[in-house]
Amino acid sequence: MNHVPGSPANADDEQILIHGGNNQVAQAIIEALEDQGERVVVVSRSGSDRTDSSSSNARWLSGLTDTDQACSSVHTLIWIGPFEPLESVMGMLGSLSRVIAFSSSSLDNKADSADIHEQHVLSALKDGETQVRLQCDAAEIAWTVFRPTLIYGLGRDRNLTRFANLIDRFGVIALPMAANGLRQPVHVMDLACAVLAVIQQSSICSGVYSLGGGDRLSYREMVARIFVSLDRPVRIIVLPMWMLRCGIWFLRRRRRFDDVNAQMLLRMSRDLIVDHQAAVRDLAYQPRPFKPDRQTWQSADDVRIMALSLGSE
Repeated sequence: MNHVPGSPANADDEQILIHGGNNQVAQAIIEALEDQGERVVVVSRSGSDRTDSSSSNARWLSGLTDTDQACSSVHTLIWIGPFEPLESVMGMLGSLSRVIAFSSSSLDNKADSADIHEQHVLSALKDGETQVRLQCDAAEIAWTVFRPTLIYGLGRDRNLTRFANLIDRFGVIALPMAANGLRQPVHVMDLACAVLAVIQQSSICSGVYSLGGGDRLSYREMVARIFVSLDRPVRIIVLPMWMLRCGIWFLRRRRRFDDVNAQMLLRMSRDLIVDHQAAVRDLAYQPRPFKPDRQTWQSADDVRIMALSLGSE
């Protein structure tokens, strides 16, 4: 019989396993779980990359085998990242009673993308969600799949933080005329709160939940708020699409921007938002509005380096 989270039997041995630890979503979840006094095992290929990992109670592993002691006491698996190894990991966890997996709202918002790489990613996400549902249902394990929108908050995303870095460096951003599609950026700590809600409410039925931010705003307004967060005057240049496509081609030649493509420009005119009322109803989900400040765009490493620099002056 699978162990039910929160029951008194062997409570001291209960653990939550997070697979995909070197990710900003995982970082937020780890902090939230530790604040709740939960015992956490984190699996990451490269081990811990947290600058404060020495003060963390989480146990970091570079891999997991069926002989690992953690496998016998994990009741909840939180899956972040590619779904491919999910089946083998689930097979190692004999006391598993719940799986929480992160997918993406891109399955709804990018279904018609003409970019081959994006279609490959979407196909993998769709297959992964199906894998979670089928495997968990077969094993009578509760499952929850989250589909977040545009994630920000810990300075490690490759979307809004990238905009912030460019704005901070050049003081100006170029957008197409039709950059008026609605966006719903979601703070990574709000995602962590949703995870806590699932863990703490064992009666929640299995299902898929969309998770968006507290504001729905145009692409142009979203970028303008990034300027404000950096105490910069809002300087948005409107350029024709052909010129922006040339800029995309130039950026893709640099490794840091190899994931940028022309489809992103076309989507700036489309609404990429979600209805998260199911999460509000079932998880008491209350995402914050999009009101970033400069610290929003700084990773833990950036903050630590700044503190060391100030301390040496």
